[in-house]
Amino acid sequence: MSITFRSDFSNEERFTGFDAHYMAVDVDECKEREDEELSCDHYCHNYIGGYYCSCRFGYILHTDNRTCRVECSDNLFTQRTGVITSPDFPNPYPKSSECLYTIELEEGFMVNLQFEDIFDIEDHPEVPCPYDYIKIKVGPKVLGPFCGEKAPEPISTQSHSVLILFHSDNSGENRGWRLSYRAAGNECPELQPPVHGKIEPSQAKYFFKDQVLVSCDTGYKVLKDNVEMDTFQIECLKDGTWSNKIPTCKIVDCRAPGELEHGLITFSTRNNLTTYKSEIKYSCQEPYYKMLNNNTGIYTCSAQGVWMNKVLGRSLPTCLPECGQPSRSLPSLVKRIIGGRNAEPGLFPWQALIVVEDTSRVPNDKWFGSGALLSASWILTAAHVLRSQRRDTTVIPVSKEHVTVYLGLHDVRDKSGAVNSSAARVVLHPDFNIQNYNHDIALVQLQEPVPLGPHVMPVCLPRLEPGGRLGHLQSQCDS
Repeated sequence: MSITFRSDFSNEERFTGFDAHYMAVDVDECKEREDEELSCDHYCHNYIGGYYCSCRFGYILHTDNRTCRVECSDNLFTQRTGVITSPDFPNPYPKSSECLYTIELEEGFMVNLQFEDIFDIEDHPEVPCPYDYIKIKVGPKVLGPFCGEKAPEPISTQSHSVLILFHSDNSGENRGWRLSYRAAGNECPELQPPVHGKIEPSQAKYFFKDQVLVSCDTGYKVLKDNVEMDTFQIECLKDGTWSNKIPTCKIVDCRAPGELEHGLITFSTRNNLTTYKSEIKYSCQEPYYKMLNNNTGIYTCSAQGVWMNKVLGRSLPTCLPECGQPSRSLPSLVKRIIGGRNAEPGLFPWQALIVVEDTSRVPNDKWFGSGALLSASWILTAAHVLRSQRRDTTVIPVSKEHVTVYLGLHDVRDKSGAVNSSAARVVLHPDFNIQNYNHDIALVQLQEPVPLGPHVMPVCLPRLEPGGRLGHLQSQCDS
């Protein structure tokens, strides 16, 4: 502002002139005025003679020192699905911004874009997108620009790598945009589950990276390259093929059942099958052996490929020797010891002949005695039979190497058909007295259990009940 004072050459009257006062009043540039844009996008700071602008956190002041823009050029998306928006959506997006969004997926996927209905980008009624716009770049191909209030149709890019560029100028108050993307892989051929099997998950279509698990019905196993397994997994590859062929389902085979000592196996299923749900039955060699606890002996081939019994599980039954079961009926009792009669073969199958040949003495000493078979491995006899012959009263058992036991023997002179066994252990009663024959009892453990049959069977031990009952007495003679 300037003030000019001018006077001419004449002063007919005496004029006093003027005296003016002035004052400086600062203008508030930050004050909002009608029909004018704000001085600053975000924050305006006034000072005497001027003002300056600043931005909210996350924004950068533009070179015009007035507009606030965002740094949005390093957005990378690698997940198979996601959501991308303009800055501050659904609020108006920043001005003077250049945003770059990169979607980078594994090769073999294709990116599909879907814009939401809220789409608001500044446009022009005559010129296509001169101010703000969004462009989509797929390789050398560029889609767009897009602006206005109508969202683009869904876009299938047919690529795993997509660039989205968003530009805004220094004017306008528009809400922006929001899109979701989803990866779609190459489609793999339709799968058919194996016979007696299934695939999970079951889908109408399978795409790249989809995985399926092949399993079989109960009683069947997955068979792949001659290897049995519970499940098998395959994957859809990026070229649209499966990583493996669908394996087959093979029925579980329990194979040949284990042998049962002193027992027999009967196949209940036709053709002696050993596959799932087949049945077998174990039985003991009667009448010489009996199954422990009266078990049924029925085993079924389980889905795990093992023979299972309802009571014993996978354990085999036990065949115990029967006792006191001669192959011939006992004759009528003769109530005396002296004057007995010859026994028929098989009447006393528990009778044992114990032969002692003591080679430790000079000359060698040999004698024999009688015993009774208590089980497949133990013989009961008299202690004096197994005492080493001595002149004093000391009790020393003969060496086990000098003892031989014969079973199933009817004639001591003919041992050809007898079952003979060596001794593994000789046990005399610790209180045996050679002078009065008190505690004259001993045991012989056989080297191996003897097989039972019509002429070899254990004797039954008496029960804990009052005596006085009549019994049989047998002995062995050499004539």
